[in-house]
Amino acid sequence: MTSQCTLRIPTSQNIDFIHNRLKEHIIIYNPPYSIVTILSQYMSPIGREIKIIIDHASRNINIVEGSIRSHVLQTTILAFQQHRLHSPYSQPVLPTPAPLRQRVSTGKECSICYDLIYQHDMAALPCAHMFHRPCIQTWLNQNPTCPVCRNHV
Repeated sequence: MTSQCTLRIPTSQNIDFIHNRLKEHIIIYNPPYSIVTILSQYMSPIGREIKIIIDHASRNINIVEGSIRSHVLQTTILAFQQHRLHSPYSQPVLPTPAPLRQRVSTGKECSICYDLIYQHDMAALPCAHMFHRPCIQTWLNQNPTCPVCRNHV
């Protein structure tokens, strides 16, 4: 059984924060879950639309964004502003160090460590199950099978 909900959140709202808020709630309380009640203070009449699915048995949370239009628009505006404000005679801008880059969530949870998987550290097996790269490497060093479906890798 699952609890599902589609709602809108402000474009500035961090998806990781929403995920962590839900995770805290489902660890403490038993199903069924009222997602709207849990997240009512973070909802907005306008903004980006997300779909939240909570599997009651595994207490797994999936957050899927319906559209990336707001992200594309926000990134485009930021790039344009930085380009327009950049003086051709100023010092060159150094690349942002890896830990400070914006992390893009896949909306999936690693079945090994139960943390949210980000695109930069995602690894997929031939059976299409996704994990953190370090988690699945450690797993495969000990077991040559997928941790979810047990298919031989």
